[in-house]
Amino acid sequence: MSINKLMTYVTPGMLVPLWLLCATTAAQDRFTLGLGVQEYWDSNFARNPDVDSEHYTVAVASLAANHRFSKQQLALNLSGYQYTYDQRDDLDTDFYKGDASWRSDWSTRIKTALTWNHNAYQVDQLEFTGNDVVARDDAKAQLTLGTSKHISITAGVSQALQNHSNSLRQSLEFDEEEAFIEASYHTSNDSSLTVRVRDGERIYPYPDPNEPLSLDFDYQQRELEGVWVPTTKTRVTATVGRFEREGEVNAGVGTQSLLDASWEISEKVELSLGYSHSEPAVGETSDSPSDIRGGYLIMVWEPGSKWLISMEGRYTEQEYIQRGLEPARDETIISISPLALTYRFSESLAVRIDSRWVDRQSPLLYRDYDYAIANTGLSFRF
Repeated sequence: MSINKLMTYVTPGMLVPLWLLCATTAAQDRFTLGLGVQEYWDSNFARNPDVDSEHYTVAVASLAANHRFSKQQLALNLSGYQYTYDQRDDLDTDFYKGDASWRSDWSTRIKTALTWNHNAYQVDQLEFTGNDVVARDDAKAQLTLGTSKHISITAGVSQALQNHSNSLRQSLEFDEEEAFIEASYHTSNDSSLTVRVRDGERIYPYPDPNEPLSLDFDYQQRELEGVWVPTTKTRVTATVGRFEREGEVNAGVGTQSLLDASWEISEKVELSLGYSHSEPAVGETSDSPSDIRGGYLIMVWEPGSKWLISMEGRYTEQEYIQRGLEPARDETIISISPLALTYRFSESLAVRIDSRWVDRQSPLLYRDYDYAIANTGLSFRF
């Protein structure tokens, strides 16, 4: 897993429920249709110290296609989302997510790949009080040359476009272009070591008229990534990176790191844990921490062919420097999902029940709160 600059961080709206995955993953099927609906109950939707609950419905329709011919593989996934709120009709919205890829093995040593990913989410009310859907498109083209059985070199270019549906947040839209090259060594048991170099620039085309300095910046990043597979049931991925940004606001050097480990304890139980550290650029969101450190622990248990049970815990520390009227401060976020239950009636029909408790601790009163989310839903795959 590549650290991919770690210039963004996950917000609550970006979390995709596990039950949707069975409706959007193509797997070995050439053509798949999916339908799903899920009901959410949020005890503190407004994200403030007062109780302000909300109930909303998320409906999903998806299409997945996957086809391989000769040495070419084509894949497409599209999902449409519709949000409907009980008390806040002004937040009703719809958007889509999707990805597509064309991968070619021209020979044993020459491979190419073209990929596109469109991700979108509705912002959390702490970040912006109102309706705004953040959409990001990532396109990448790369060429891989295998110099030997174990060594390969990959070069490519990528572009990322971030857009906002609300015109009040146009100043956070950006266009990022990057060129990269990496050299990898692979062992026979799927372990690997990769050295990666990235160079790019990010442009904010609609600057904030109240901000005298530009958020635009050029960047260079060097990464070292290692994948260790000591056994068929254990996998560890670690990435460290050092970046330098040159710009009026986004200037300086810093580090990024990522650690993921998974252990298949038995045929029915799997344990995953991880840690990450990033220093995001100012302007990725209106809520811009200068330093993020966090870890997670997930356990998945499949007691039977129809049952899937998971538990999850996350802990995040966010550091903010002084900007405008906001003081410098540290905040922590604790997120616990004590039990998520999925039951498959058949290959086509599944039901999921989930809950999550989140506690945000901040020295600023309006950012110090907790809330709980419960949800249940059905998914169909044809």
